[in-house]
Amino acid sequence: MHFLRNVLARIPKGSAEMVLAAIRTVFAQPDAQAVSEQLDEIVSRLEPRFPVVAAMLAEAKADVTAFCAFPVSHWKKIWSTNPLERVNKELPVLDRRGRDLPQRCGRHPARRRRPARDPR
Repeated sequence: MHFLRNVLARIPKGSAEMVLAAIRTVFAQPDAQAVSEQLDEIVSRLEPRFPVVAAMLAEAKADVTAFCAFPVSHWKKIWSTNPLERVNKELPVLDRRGRDLPQRCGRHPARRRRPARDPR
């Protein structure tokens, strides 16, 4: 997702849909070899008109195709940012409700114990 945003920043808005559609074809391939071949094809097609974007894709090939190391059944879950977006939406809600959230410094401030009294 962030990589695609970086790509969009380097192309004219009129060409954005065409470039994004071309890049998305990489993720629609049935296996890892086809993904790699499609990415190479997209890089060669974008080279004449968008050399900066083609260079970005070629340089980031390992990162863009990293999902291929997982089973095909997991690919859609890896591509999606939906789980991350859901967590980011729920954290403020949980915080407003006062539910336990992961703490950075050990204990929750409301649960601090008073220091033990000196028995003297």
